[in-house]
Amino acid sequence: MSYGSFGNEEKNYIYSLPHKFFDSIAAGTPVIVRRDFVSMAKEVKNYNIGVIIDPNNVEDSVKRILKAYENYNELLKNVEKFKNLYIWDKEKEENFLNFITNFNKITFNHINYII
Repeated sequence: MSYGSFGNEEKNYIYSLPHKFFDSIAAGTPVIVRRDFVSMAKEVKNYNIGVIIDPNNVEDSVKRILKAYENYNELLKNVEKFKNLYIWDKEKEENFLNFITNFNKITFNHINYII
């Protein structure tokens, strides 16, 4: 399991989805996420790809980690099942490039129209 703490509860950290999160899932590793990190905790809860802890409640956090360890194979299956959501592949790259190309056409046509 992967765990990281930024040591800073600014909004950027609370709502971010850092590379380490994506890298862990792509590597097939369940994650341990602080409940304060809202975006990551939401992903973990929705897809059951790790465990959410509260470092201020050590006893409960340890119980959650031990329970996750007992269900580790289920977590691994879920990570495998949903990791395609977190991996940048050729199809996602093509969709992104098409979006940017079409967005640029729409934006530039609109600007030309205004001028």
